Amino acid sequence: MYEQEAKGLEEKVSMMESEGKDEYDIRKQKEVLAESKSMVPDTKRRLKTAIEDLKSLMTETEKELSESKEYEEAKTMLQDVES
Repeated sequence: MYEQEAKGLEEKVSMMESEGKDEYDIRKQKEVLAESKSMVPDTKRRLKTAIEDLKSLMTETEKELSESKEYEEAKTMLQDVES
């Protein structure tokens, strides 16, 4: 989502610049754009950590939970993320 937001903000800033909008507004939009871009690596890192935690939990509880609905949903989710 942050990547999509950043792309949209880049387009908005370009449009504002081409239309000659107020420099203050452009500068503020660039700050918002920079903040969105800075969130991407952090979000990816947290997602990677969450995936590893889920894999670990599933490995530890596979015998007890392998037939539960939640286990199957988690397994499907991991397959989707890794694809």
